[in-house]
Amino acid sequence: MKKMILEKPGSLILKKEKDVAVDGFVIEVHYCGICGADVKSHIRGHRDLVYPRVLGHEITGMIERLPQGYTGIWQVGDRVQVFPGSYCGQCKYCLSERENLCDSMRILGFHLDGGLSEKCWLAPEDGDRMLLPIPEGMSSKLATLAEPLACCIQMQQKLIKGETDRLLIVGAGRLGILQYLLAQRTGWKDIVVADVDPGRLKNPVFQKTWNWNDPETENVTSPNKPSQVILCTPSMEAFAKAIQICEKGGSIGYFSGLLPDTMPTKVLNEIHYKELHVAGSYGCTRKGNQEALQLLAAGLVSEESMSCGTFALQKTEKAMTLLSSKELHWAVIDLKKHN
Repeated sequence: MKKMILEKPGSLILKKEKDVAVDGFVIEVHYCGICGADVKSHIRGHRDLVYPRVLGHEITGMIERLPQGYTGIWQVGDRVQVFPGSYCGQCKYCLSERENLCDSMRILGFHLDGGLSEKCWLAPEDGDRMLLPIPEGMSSKLATLAEPLACCIQMQQKLIKGETDRLLIVGAGRLGILQYLLAQRTGWKDIVVADVDPGRLKNPVFQKTWNWNDPETENVTSPNKPSQVILCTPSMEAFAKAIQICEKGGSIGYFSGLLPDTMPTKVLNEIHYKELHVAGSYGCTRKGNQEALQLLAAGLVSEESMSCGTFALQKTEKAMTLLSSKELHWAVIDLKKHN
């Protein structure tokens, strides 16, 4: 089978290896989405990454083989989306449906080999925890959005929402688009999307936008300041600016590790003086992935909402380059595509 292996930062190697007859669930991978964390891992590494590693955690496919003696719900041929976390199932976090915080969490594409391979292996005990059925009629390609959408669900659940609140989403890339569409679906009436790239703000799905570099803030602070801010960027500068423009008593949520930088104490003190709530959100949960699949099946995301490129496995670096240059919102590796 073919697999794309990251041997060290900057070194992606396509290899062909023999199948290993290890007991467990074997998934024939159909599609694997590429996200910013994959690009970061390729360029400079990642906190959770262990080398060498097959990247990819936005995985869909078909069950090719079941563990020996398996008597559970799954059958060979079932189409599945893979929740990418292997967790203990017994700690206080797992028992309260917060398995993303499990101290034993191991993530496909980081601690374990992921989906940039023709086949993906799951331990016998992980199949029932990590596999989810793709709804009838949904494409396996679209289902790769379940994991990033579940991360958005996780983030929005942490905000303290009021009926008249203005929501500011900082970042108009794929996650910003998903946050926007999710916020619309869940009842937000006043949503503004900000970005440093004016081109990305021209996306027709957005109704209100703000050029983040524009010194005039009238359109985001009038008639009322945003009382809820979601940061879809690792920029410390964006975090500082969010603190400064957020309404008193508001909430700021971020679900991206910040880039190395410093923030003046004067800005941090605004959290105290304005009684701001700062909420971190890490990854997603199995339940969030289930909800995301249902939202996608109900038509939350349309083809027109984001630019997408589909690539063969050997074109993985090209896909990452186009994501980094912001020429695409969404890149997907098609494991059946040959050129």
